[in-house]
Amino acid sequence: MALHNKRCISMLLTFVLLFGMLMALSSTSTVIAADSGSQTIYYFSVTGSDSNDGTTPDKPKKSLEEAVKLMQAGTTILLKRGDCWYDESGTVVEINDKIGTEAAPIIVDAYGTGDAPLIANMKQLDTGWTSLGNNKWSCNVSSYGPIHRCFVNESPVASVALADLDQTTEFTLDNGILYLYSESAPAKVKVIFKCGANAVRASNVHYLYFSNIAFKGGTWTAAYVNPPSTRVTFDHCSFTELGDNAVVFWFDTANKDAFNQSPVVTNCYMNKGWSTAMNSLTLEPKGEAVDIWNAGDSGLISGNTMIDFGHSSVYLRSVDEGYHGTKNFIIEKNEIYLKYSNYGRGFDIQGIEGQTSNNIVRRNYIHGMKVPSHLLGDNNKVYSNIIVDNAITVLDHNQAGYAIDLIPWGENLVCHDNIIANNTIVDTEQSCIRVNDAAVGQNTFKNNIFKAWEVGTIKFNAAIEVNLPSVEQIVENNCVWNGSTSNIAFTNNKLMGNAKYMDAQSTNYNNNIQADPLFVNEAAGDYNLKANSPANTSGQALTGMGEGFTDYYGNAWNPVKPSIGAVQFQGVPEEPTLPPDDDIQPTPTPVNKSVEAINVGPCNDEAHSIYLKERMLNTYGILTQDSII
Repeated sequence: MALHNKRCISMLLTFVLLFGMLMALSSTSTVIAADSGSQTIYYFSVTGSDSNDGTTPDKPKKSLEEAVKLMQAGTTILLKRGDCWYDESGTVVEINDKIGTEAAPIIVDAYGTGDAPLIANMKQLDTGWTSLGNNKWSCNVSSYGPIHRCFVNESPVASVALADLDQTTEFTLDNGILYLYSESAPAKVKVIFKCGANAVRASNVHYLYFSNIAFKGGTWTAAYVNPPSTRVTFDHCSFTELGDNAVVFWFDTANKDAFNQSPVVTNCYMNKGWSTAMNSLTLEPKGEAVDIWNAGDSGLISGNTMIDFGHSSVYLRSVDEGYHGTKNFIIEKNEIYLKYSNYGRGFDIQGIEGQTSNNIVRRNYIHGMKVPSHLLGDNNKVYSNIIVDNAITVLDHNQAGYAIDLIPWGENLVCHDNIIANNTIVDTEQSCIRVNDAAVGQNTFKNNIFKAWEVGTIKFNAAIEVNLPSVEQIVENNCVWNGSTSNIAFTNNKLMGNAKYMDAQSTNYNNNIQADPLFVNEAAGDYNLKANSPANTSGQALTGMGEGFTDYYGNAWNPVKPSIGAVQFQGVPEEPTLPPDDDIQPTPTPVNKSVEAINVGPCNDEAHSIYLKERMLNTYGILTQDSII
């Protein structure tokens, strides 16, 4: 199978994402817009003065500290476009105990023309450089402390030993001296120090809206929100050149009942900043675009672009006892991908019983990831997403090429009553989905397209690979294809075979199709279905999915015979094109004995069939669970 890890984003998908962002802007603006006549407006510029009254653009105030003092219900703070507010050693703007209302919010927005106003927890180093010869330059930064990250010309550079510094993509910090390799005096150098600060930090704030603001830096995160909070919103903002995370909604150890109510992150451009030179085998993967930990409810993460976050682009987690939990979030219409990073997943949902539940991941385009998305917790739904090109990272951390896994990794984590439905998952370097752990309860997989997973050389990969759970999963009305109807489609603990065999042998496996779904133009990223696709009318009408259960494009599902996959077929279906109806293809049923892990070849290969039947069955007489997990 050829993996298209560098596939260009199709114009069709890009159009849909942009259209979705515009629609999200329209709906979000309706939510956050205040009556301009009821808002008191103050203007700010780095060329202004706090002695000005700030009520007109020609007499702006200057400092963000003054802006915070003016914040109250019905206040709008406008920052001048093209201006930058930097602080390398402390949080640039700290906002505490500010109470807006839905009718009279506190708004931070932009005025004028040009680039968005910038709030950055980082240091600019455009002067102070000394030439050492041989294209090496030095700058004394000993008064600022250790360096967390360094950027040159808006591109990140990797840390190396001084003796190894010989590329423009590298830097060295040695005894308080920063060294760079450059043919001329370094310019546009920015450094994030390990000072523990943020670009913006807010605590006990309510109805605070940021719009059209650029954020950079932050040792751990650019924007940090501590509960209690209500409707803290970042809309049409950018987060680039980051320490680790873009936005974090945190929890309060002193008040476990406090939580962040209805946080909103919409239409933002979020790019951690990474380079191929930084893909180190020893570098710990870090970074989330949006991180909600232990204390969030009814949030919206929609219409964002998330690039190169080294852990999870969206992280919903509640893993500590006694907190409110992370519940009722909608993650939708985001484009999530890796451009340079060799580690990262689309989403990560995990939690203990009842604390990470009723979250929805829908209508996202996730591509080029290097580790699987996690789906744990209970009663969460993942539907109408297009997920393509999941490869295995070369980093020594979590080498798995699944699109999604359901594997509780820690004590007390749960995984039950989750639904994965109507997704299109294509090109994975291992199984499309893996379910693995005795603690996993029953989950549902319906109406999904799984195509072109890597057969593998060690494990028995499949569209859905199930190992160890004592509770049988529900697997119905999926369309699976990996080149032949004789290929292994599913593994279910000690049972594996093609779709027909698994439907016959497993009570909860029903109406699965093993056939090419026939996309309109897969090579160009068009995952609409052709008129003769066997997936057009073969889905199961699903109930209980809640408001907003549409296809990837926002179209309603056919109420009687919906399509399989993320896209509802809109035309007049033709007679479906099906492959020859091969016989049921089981593999030998294993028994509970130990045997060496076995290397296997493609499942539709005649030699492989002989290998399984003769070597495994006749020579060993067994096929163990150990050899498939």
